[in-house]
Amino acid sequence: MSYLNTVWAVDSPNKQLYKYTNDVLEAKYSMPITKSAGNSAICVSTNAKDILITCPNCGQVLMFDAGYESFIRSITLGGTPMGIAEGTPYATSHIPYFVTNYSTNNLMIIKNGEVVQTIKVGVGPRGVAVDSYGKVFVANYLGKSISVLTRSGNSYAVTNTITVPERPLGIIVNYNDDIYVSCQSGKLVKIKKTLTTKVFNIDGTPGGIIADKFGNVWVTNYNNNSVLKLSLSEKFSTFPCGGQGPIEISANEKGEIYVFNNGDYSITHIGANGSLQSKIDCDYLPNGFGDFIGMCSKLAVTDGNAVKPIEPNKIEFDDLSEDLQNIITGSESAGIHVEAKNVSYTGLYDNVDAALDALLFTKPFDNVKSFTVSPMYAEKGSTVRAVTFNHNINTDMIEKLEINNGIGEIGLGTESTTKSGLAITDTTKFTLTITNIKGFTDSETSATLTFANKIYWGVSTEEITANNILTNLTNTKYVLDSFANKYDRELDFTEGVGNLYIALPTSIGLKNSEIFVNGFNDSNWIKTGNVSFRNASGYSTRYDIFKSGYTHNVDDVNIKVHIKHNV
Repeated sequence: MSYLNTVWAVDSPNKQLYKYTNDVLEAKYSMPITKSAGNSAICVSTNAKDILITCPNCGQVLMFDAGYESFIRSITLGGTPMGIAEGTPYATSHIPYFVTNYSTNNLMIIKNGEVVQTIKVGVGPRGVAVDSYGKVFVANYLGKSISVLTRSGNSYAVTNTITVPERPLGIIVNYNDDIYVSCQSGKLVKIKKTLTTKVFNIDGTPGGIIADKFGNVWVTNYNNNSVLKLSLSEKFSTFPCGGQGPIEISANEKGEIYVFNNGDYSITHIGANGSLQSKIDCDYLPNGFGDFIGMCSKLAVTDGNAVKPIEPNKIEFDDLSEDLQNIITGSESAGIHVEAKNVSYTGLYDNVDAALDALLFTKPFDNVKSFTVSPMYAEKGSTVRAVTFNHNINTDMIEKLEINNGIGEIGLGTESTTKSGLAITDTTKFTLTITNIKGFTDSETSATLTFANKIYWGVSTEEITANNILTNLTNTKYVLDSFANKYDRELDFTEGVGNLYIALPTSIGLKNSEIFVNGFNDSNWIKTGNVSFRNASGYSTRYDIFKSGYTHNVDDVNIKVHIKHNV
């Protein structure tokens, strides 16, 4: 399914999430909240998997899995969560999300569904945006200011405060890393990378703001029922929005615009050239906005026809050094301008080190390509004495790799390190901590050794009981209880003459009617028993034994059996 023209909206009074595809209402989902959501904001992850929704009236953020189209969890923050933005990844997992809390004057950072940091910002924070380096900008509505936060190690702190002439409403960053803020009383403020500001006067009331894939900035104009477009050359264009009282705005990968209209309860679809494409009449006041392109305050650049985040920290060190040597001009007294791979810095000569630090050393986990453990699975009841840690890491800028759980340091120069003399008897999560040559550390990448039961299967002329499962059913495969809600399993019977047998943990809950032989439902399978089975490691659990109703000569033809779990 293409998500290019998928739009999500919150029906606050009815506590529902609406999904529109190609401008047609496709589905509604009930939101697990007790109060009206309020003026929600929606953020769609860059990978188009997760949707996060702020609920100001409930003090919560809801996480929605777009892949399975189901709510994952609600995160209670208290107060009045308003704006939300996806952060720039500084780990291979657990992308941060930044949520403003209007009533508590806080910015809250969520990772892996949990609040990991709460930071005091200005008064009445509403909008939030993140640039390509992970720098965070918070629009403080009551304080008439923008808080600038930067990251050191695993935490963020306010490092600058920028005053704006009027109360800020929306905030966005374009692919050129410039920040734009819509303010009350007809002001649009541009904040450059040097944190200097430029103010544009607008005839009307600006509100929602977005940057499209071309770097243009679009702003809703509530009083004039229009949208304004500011080009990279700073030229304004005005287009009718097609509705009444536009308040929110979003953009898709084509540069097309979607507008939420407060005055006539509608959503309008506007082309990149400003022409009205279609109008969706709603029976509710739409609030919140998002799309699957990941434009939600997330910086993006063009790469052919694709849109992807800028990640300057993944530039190879040698390439960057060569670029800098070729491009740096000027002198220490005159100042210099540095540009490399779409990244720009303007400053004095002695700021080059700071620029390199920002580009290369603030995010160690940008250098991690993969991290796994071997074995990944072990049978319940067994003891694992040795674990191999496999990593694929750009080690040019890494000083030390360490594993938790008492494992300690592992080698930098090798792609795998084996630790022996262990005594692991239960599922264990191993976390990799990286320290780079500038002293920055991160401990987000992890891999898990999982202890699980097995499926046993084979061909036998002898009746299978708990006593002969191990000797007669020689094919095995690990099966996790969590698979019971998602997957089926294919079992390959490749030799022998007799009845087909499967021994499966009772916790999986297999139905007889869910066994398929070579693609056909085989209703002749019977459950011959439920036994207490002790595996080779001495661990006991209940197993169901299933027997085919036919005698098969597996030497003549390979038989594939699919079992589907009882969900």
